[in-house]
Amino acid sequence: MQAPADLTVEAALRWGQILGLGGSERLARAVVGTWLGTSFGHDDFWITVLQFFIANPMLDLAHVGPIIDYIEQQRFVSQDVFVAPGVVERRGPAQPNFSMKGRTPASLLRQVEAWHRTLAKAEQPKAEWPRSGIDGFEFVEGAERGGNLKIWTITELLSTKALVAEGRKMKHCVATYAHSCARGVCSIWTLEAETFEGRSKILTVEVQNGTRVICQARGKCNMLPGDKHRGILRRWAERAGLSLAKYV
Repeated sequence: MQAPADLTVEAALRWGQILGLGGSERLARAVVGTWLGTSFGHDDFWITVLQFFIANPMLDLAHVGPIIDYIEQQRFVSQDVFVAPGVVERRGPAQPNFSMKGRTPASLLRQVEAWHRTLAKAEQPKAEWPRSGIDGFEFVEGAERGGNLKIWTITELLSTKALVAEGRKMKHCVATYAHSCARGVCSIWTLEAETFEGRSKILTVEVQNGTRVICQARGKCNMLPGDKHRGILRRWAERAGLSLAKYV
């Protein structure tokens, strides 16, 4: 009942759980910014992950999301594996008995890094999905005459190929969201800026389609967005009828 007013009921429950286990409000913010802020499946296991974070308070909270994604993929998510040219076989999770026992932040981060490198190199089964129905965004800043023209765009990514390319460019694991995008649970967007020097990727953004909440935004190597980029996300939210979670 004492959770911040901007949280959903599910996120508030997760918030209370983390503080009840002895975690900080900063950690709670980081965790509810991931899919653990909306889901309580396999919670007996995920409590051990939360306890790991609480026991390692010097772990940079920017790593919380990537670690959670890595653990979920290893323990719970079935894998599509190419067994012959053009032939995909569905197999079980890579590490169904994954445990937090005996793990250190350094060793876990090495595993996450290796996983990201594997994702960047691996061939991915091709899949496409329809648009979410959420409007994209364009905002023109500056002027051509003044030499400071900048065009901000936010575009939805609609295929596994697009997610893989985004992950490779931004050095994170957004490719793992293909299944959720295909099911319509969430949508993934890319924020880009175009100037006279060319186009550059700034943020990868996740929207929960059901609640229309911008719940996650990460720059290259999972960096959190700065105030300028949060301002662009707020403009998009106002135009598209979205809400921007305060923990983003």
